[in-house]
Amino acid sequence: MTALVDAVAAWKPVDYSGSGDLLDASGNGHDATLQGTPTFAGGAYFDMDGTSDFFQVADHADLDFGINDSFSVVFVGYNTANPAQNEWALSKQLSFGVHAGYGLMLVDNGSGRFWIGDGTIGSSSAFPSSDDLPHNTIFDLGGLRDGTAGDDEVSWTHAGTEHDATTDATTASLANGNDLRLCGDVNAPASDNFTGRFYGAAIFGVLLTAAEVDSIADEITTAAADVYPPFPSRPNRRVRM
Repeated sequence: MTALVDAVAAWKPVDYSGSGDLLDASGNGHDATLQGTPTFAGGAYFDMDGTSDFFQVADHADLDFGINDSFSVVFVGYNTANPAQNEWALSKQLSFGVHAGYGLMLVDNGSGRFWIGDGTIGSSSAFPSSDDLPHNTIFDLGGLRDGTAGDDEVSWTHAGTEHDATTDATTASLANGNDLRLCGDVNAPASDNFTGRFYGAAIFGVLLTAAEVDSIADEITTAAADVYPPFPSRPNRRVRM
């Protein structure tokens, strides 16, 4: 089963020393530098304010993906209501739309979106309204890009289920020279930063299954529970049919 050590990069607040960078749990050296002053709660999560708080990871070829590369992103968080506007959970892009890069977003209607772009063409997938993210409990989001010839899909996962696979229309590399941000985006207004608890995130250079995304979220939340009991459990997960 896939684990955080298999990731291209991974970050867990439980690894934060209280100062300096949030270390890359994959061991690949893509440490995240804290910006702003979020509350560091019990060594388990950061309480992000939705404006000035985010983490910045230096640009690196490991974090860019080519025309036919499959990859996956995972984010684990907690919020109390739908965002007032779209919020970025994770992004590495030149700007939103058709520009090169990728991003994982919480949408203001309570759904989510995984977006990729090649500089000319953009593709995205969104939750149907019946699968809105839960509030007042830990949630996991996964973004999957299947670059396999003949498949070429972008899709979401949440709670162990894959949603809304959309044709990947990109025809060139997604690579760009921008830094990666956790809980924010380099080009969006600060008000589009994620508001809520940040428990962890990871990027994998392979296509994960919905069950594997769920397993990664479990690894992140189990680590947090070990340092901060009692701990809110994630809701019962559904099995992909």
